[in-house]
Amino acid sequence: MAADGVLVLVSLLWGVLGLACGAHAATHERNGPFWFLAVALSGVVGACVYGVLVLLGRDDTEAVDVDDPVTMTGENER
Repeated sequence: MAADGVLVLVSLLWGVLGLACGAHAATHERNGPFWFLAVALSGVVGACVYGVLVLLGRDDTEAVDVDDPVTMTGENER
């Protein structure tokens, strides 16, 4: 019986980790549902892969601001 409780706890933590990675990915212009499934199915290994890719990925300071109007020449009008 005690093993059932541990299994439920680990499954719950595994799902929360997947939700956290998916939510983080979605807020940083990455594919949130993909990362949720990847981490939910692979657990800590998937979270480590996500963490490495985020750390080695593009910096958010280089992201394009979608509120800035861009002309055909690529110059901002502001």
